[in-house]
Amino acid sequence: MEINKIEQSIEVIDVERFHRRESTEEVQDIIERMPTKFAMVIGFILTFIFILLIFFGWFIRYPDIVKGKVTINSPLAPIKLVANSSGKVKLNSSMIRNDVKSGDVVAYIQSSTSYETLSKISEILQKYSPNNDDTRILLQLPSKVSLGELTGIYYNFYSSIYQLRNFQLNKLYEEQILSLQNVNLRLQDQFKNSLERVEVNTSSLKFTEKFLKRDSILFAKKVAAEVELDRAEMEYLNNKNVLAASRSELIEAGKQAEQTISKIKELQIQKEEKMKELKIAVVTTYNQLIENIASWEQRYVIRSPFDGKIQFLKFWTDNQFVQMQEPMFTIIPKTKEPYGQVSLTTIGAGKVKEGQEVIVKLDNYPYSEYGSIKGIVTSMSLTTSTERTPQGNIEAYLVTVKFPLGLRTNYGEIIPFRHETQGDAEIITNDRRLIERIIGKIKYAIRK
Repeated sequence: MEINKIEQSIEVIDVERFHRRESTEEVQDIIERMPTKFAMVIGFILTFIFILLIFFGWFIRYPDIVKGKVTINSPLAPIKLVANSSGKVKLNSSMIRNDVKSGDVVAYIQSSTSYETLSKISEILQKYSPNNDDTRILLQLPSKVSLGELTGIYYNFYSSIYQLRNFQLNKLYEEQILSLQNVNLRLQDQFKNSLERVEVNTSSLKFTEKFLKRDSILFAKKVAAEVELDRAEMEYLNNKNVLAASRSELIEAGKQAEQTISKIKELQIQKEEKMKELKIAVVTTYNQLIENIASWEQRYVIRSPFDGKIQFLKFWTDNQFVQMQEPMFTIIPKTKEPYGQVSLTTIGAGKVKEGQEVIVKLDNYPYSEYGSIKGIVTSMSLTTSTERTPQGNIEAYLVTVKFPLGLRTNYGEIIPFRHETQGDAEIITNDRRLIERIIGKIKYAIRK
């Protein structure tokens, strides 16, 4: 039995060797018959493909990019003008679809105050300065006018400047002062005359006193009669009385002159105080009127805040009713150098630096048709800010991008500037070659 098993095993081994020898000979025959020219072509193709891969891997760039959302704007953004009151609107027809300047009236809401009348008054007030004494503005202001809620305030100003003008024209204080000054001149003359009389009477008294002494001596020596002495004494007393009277007149003239001067000074002070009081009233009522006009215009008048072009947000017509806070117009500023505002998430933001290239693709202008716009990073915020997105709040950096070539795409198309145009921004942080990226991946895989 064991001999039979051994024989069977030997037969199986011989069969396997036979088949192996047969297959090896067939393969060897095929190999020997393979044409060497075909092998060379295959080798050349493989070598060419390898060289081509290296060539394109060197010249083709596959940069690292950080993506974000971009908004195209200018230094001055458009602003929407809303109605601050409810009422019927009156459009300024000259401003419709035209360029507007800062301060131009686009429209106003009708109210109890006449806008046309108030505009004329405002124009007059702009040329007036309450710090000046010129009250000729009164001749230009209407004396009878109805300004609704501003009527009382307007007439307060009108009354105050009317009183100031009357004060200036009537010149009551000036006339009183002038009259007292004339009185004072007469009193000064009277004072001088009294002073001269005092001097004359003093000299006369000295002489009569001298004569009295002489007659007294002569009377004592019995040379002169008593009658002569009495006459000399009476003359002395008369001169003394005259001197006393002239002195009283001098004192009285001095008092009257002082009182007159004091009255003149008092009137001058009263005049200045009255003038000051009237001026304060004019300034106060003027400022109140200006403030109330400004407040009224804030509620009823719609003005352009800067130079630009007006755009209607709705088809408005005169006398159409408008609700408070309803948007009416947009003022688009004149085009200046546009720039991009990129919102960048924190992922990869650390690689962004100033001077890096930015590829901008606008949503309104398909990339396949218009191409992309080249920009340069000019600044990046140092801290993040919270932004609301459909996915929730995110922390984002703000990156400013300038466009050296304007809004010209790489296809040569010039994109017309429109405020708040949205798009995608790709910031090239590392402009590497394809082969460098492959080698980098291999190194990373080996290290890992």
